[in-house]
Amino acid sequence: MTILAQLMRLTNERFHLAVANCNARDANNPNRVQSKTVGVPSLLITTPVTPIPASLSTSDQELSEDCRQKYFLDYYFGSIASVISIKEGPNNQFGESLKQYMSRSHALRFTIVAMAAMLVADSKVDSSAVGYAWHYRTIALGMLQKDILQQSYSIEILATVLFLGTTEFWFDAKSSGSVHLNAAKQLLLHNINSGVQVPLFLANFLCWFETMSSFVSDDEGLVFSSPATYVSLNAGGNTARGDYDTIFDPLVGNWGTLMPLVGRVGTIVRKLRKGTELAELDELIDTAEIDLLEWEHSDPPLNTHDRPTPSDTSCAQEFYSIAETYRLSALLALYNYSPRLLIKRATLVTDVKTAAEFLSQLACSTIALLRQIPIDSRLWFVCSIPILSAGQLMTKSCDREFLRSVLSMLMKKTRLTAAEKVGQLLEDVWERRDAGSEIWWMDILDETGNPMLIN
Repeated sequence: MTILAQLMRLTNERFHLAVANCNARDANNPNRVQSKTVGVPSLLITTPVTPIPASLSTSDQELSEDCRQKYFLDYYFGSIASVISIKEGPNNQFGESLKQYMSRSHALRFTIVAMAAMLVADSKVDSSAVGYAWHYRTIALGMLQKDILQQSYSIEILATVLFLGTTEFWFDAKSSGSVHLNAAKQLLLHNINSGVQVPLFLANFLCWFETMSSFVSDDEGLVFSSPATYVSLNAGGNTARGDYDTIFDPLVGNWGTLMPLVGRVGTIVRKLRKGTELAELDELIDTAEIDLLEWEHSDPPLNTHDRPTPSDTSCAQEFYSIAETYRLSALLALYNYSPRLLIKRATLVTDVKTAAEFLSQLACSTIALLRQIPIDSRLWFVCSIPILSAGQLMTKSCDREFLRSVLSMLMKKTRLTAAEKVGQLLEDVWERRDAGSEIWWMDILDETGNPMLIN
């Protein structure tokens, strides 16, 4: 089956689920009005009658629809794109790069509108916006079907599939979005093999969420392979990246080539936790450790206008700290789930008496690096894996209070429940570990059956 055929089947399945959800919401609303047909292939989509935010109210229904979409888009690019990006500065390059593709694709535009609507509801700005989120996502899926029927492998389709995948769990708490992400990776590889220049911000966005998904999804079709794709994209310099004039990416900083290595560990760990024999993975585990130990970060260029902090020197140090926290977090997980490798490494450290003490010291080193990040830095937007992996092993109240203060800051700054969920997950792990359990944060996610793609 071709990539587009697989994508069409996936999109059709999600489309019908979204239609059913919209119809159910409409049927359960006693104040619903006459449905309005939207231009989507072969099916009628009903407009939910969830109240328009007061600031958007108007007697002109056509104008109200335009205003509603503008309201959500303004919210996304004004409040959300800045959270996705770790860059400071007058312009958000992640958002600006996305806009040029959104202007050429109705499917991508409605995907972003749906994302914004769900985030408006999630942040408690307007809880009624969830109805619009489902409505616009349904339209986006229908538009995507239309684009696929035209046999297009365009960058716009890649972007649409990617953003649908990264937000799948917002609409289905049981889904990690890995199926969409796998389709996005196939589209990315197809474009690269066809000589099409893939915007680096999209490639790194895919790489980032593949890494997140690897810790919560059993779909080994993601980052189980070599990270050569992302290495080649990052090695292209200014000509390959197109969107940026520095080696500093707004999502993965200067550690983009590290993310696939971290993601590979996530996939290995999930296989081990599912009962795969260690002997079958010994070679892969050893390779993963060597790659992590040998990885070196690139220094961000100095004297640029879009630094995440005012000082170039401190900026470079903070980037180094974040990269190291991810590297150490991946090693921490790898050692914990591979007793052979853990014993091998622990015995090389003279002042460590037990394997548990070795893991504890590694976790403490990770937290020490996180402490070097200013509390108001945007870099905290991308630290959930280190916070969870290293933070779960913290036993001192000072370390736990530090992490609580970070998560409290993130809750206030982003107004999103994701930070709250990370904080609650960490509290649950601490409670269980204080009671004598050796549980890890991934175990609790598996128990609840609700995977989270978190940055």
